[in-house]
Amino acid sequence: MKPLVNTRFYYERSFDHRHAAFAAPDRDDPGLPQLLSLYLNEIDQLDLAPIVARHPDLRELRLFGKPGTLTNLSDLAHLSGLRVLLIEDLFAFAPADFPSPGTHPHLAMLCLESIPADIAATVKKLYAPLKKSALIDLDIRKPRAPEWLAENLDNPFREWDGSEFVTPTNARKAAALYKKTRSALRAQLAAPKAAETLPAWLEQVVRDWAAEINDPAPRARGIRKCH
Repeated sequence: MKPLVNTRFYYERSFDHRHAAFAAPDRDDPGLPQLLSLYLNEIDQLDLAPIVARHPDLRELRLFGKPGTLTNLSDLAHLSGLRVLLIEDLFAFAPADFPSPGTHPHLAMLCLESIPADIAATVKKLYAPLKKSALIDLDIRKPRAPEWLAENLDNPFREWDGSEFVTPTNARKAAALYKKTRSALRAQLAAPKAAETLPAWLEQVVRDWAAEINDPAPRARGIRKCH
């Protein structure tokens, strides 16, 4: 038996499984098929099946959506040595797809953030006994309803919703400002002589944003004024 490769692989750019090189295991490759840790960021769409097939020895898997969609989550059951699992900003999977307690006997840390609300509720309930017994570090936060996803998919401030560093008031204010500005920008671009008037209009938009964000109302720790 070949020794496991104690290394990590990071994919930092926008990730779409349709253009990725994850395929059937390559028997001539002594390295990547024995990978222990895999981080994927900025995921648009991801099918876990080929990843699990190619990297069956994974012990640590961290998946960060753009947000994005995740399919074949149930294939995680084949990663018997998994110890760390983190899933953030990924959707389109069901509670029945998530591995039940005991599937991964070595699982020590499970972190789920900004995932479907029904998944969050189910996993929290199923894994509660393990957390209570201190057998697992369980962290589940920001459950998202389908309505939230439909409304915030293109909102660049969606991470503020549920953040410990941003008040709910400021999160809602930023989202509303973004939607208002996006609509106004579309109208401005369609207006006559848009190329001539746009620079001055954009400058005023920035000033208006700064005024709104710098409102003297109480702000949460971590939010700085705009200058």
